[in-house]
Amino acid sequence: MCKALAGMNDKDIQFYSPVLDSDEINQIIEEDKKYGTFQPKNGEYYTYRVLSDDEEITAKQVLKSVQYAFRRISLRTNLKFVRAREGEYADLRIDFRTVESDEDKQLTDNTLMYHYYPIHNTENKLRGLCVVNKKFHWTSNGNPIDMHYIDPEHYPSTESGYFGKTHDFDQVYTHEVLHGLGLPHSKKAGNVMSPNYGIMSEWMSEEDIARIQAKYGKREMSESRIRRWLTWLRSASDRKI
Repeated sequence: MCKALAGMNDKDIQFYSPVLDSDEINQIIEEDKKYGTFQPKNGEYYTYRVLSDDEEITAKQVLKSVQYAFRRISLRTNLKFVRAREGEYADLRIDFRTVESDEDKQLTDNTLMYHYYPIHNTENKLRGLCVVNKKFHWTSNGNPIDMHYIDPEHYPSTESGYFGKTHDFDQVYTHEVLHGLGLPHSKKAGNVMSPNYGIMSEWMSEEDIARIQAKYGKREMSESRIRRWLTWLRSASDRKI
């Protein structure tokens, strides 16, 4: 499991999970093998579902953020992600919870989000599960928002002039779901899989790409087309949904 734990400021987020011992890419890829792969139940594509809602981020924003995270991965691999239909088994599940009301021993007060590593047993209720703490304020871009939306009791106006931090949902979820696909933390800065929010990248680095492709293969698409998709994706994920 990987847990994202919040600190005192928006850059002080630590991801607690196994860390690679290796520095060289071939050794890293070899070390990754012991964490396995996560295969879809239907054998063709991953199904996903958002199980619950949050008051501060709309269902549309959550769904778009999750889709942006999946697109970053699918552009570089042969993996496909499809929203689960009603009654269909979901390989990947996102569940918003609270410390107070949910009996979840893993969800502590400073846990932002956590995700399990690959679990093969499709009957296991923890398989593909990502838990998100409803205490924190999530947006699809991580930009500050008016304090009215964070603390309406003390900031009754929707134009208070004061702004509070939010957490970038698709950036943190991309990191977490890559754990779910079998990648532990990198030792280096500048990767999505770096172990600290202040040194991690929002977009997959060459190391991240090589590691995920070693497990799941490379997408047959020209680099120029991939870059065009990434340009669109960067713009879409940065604007307010």
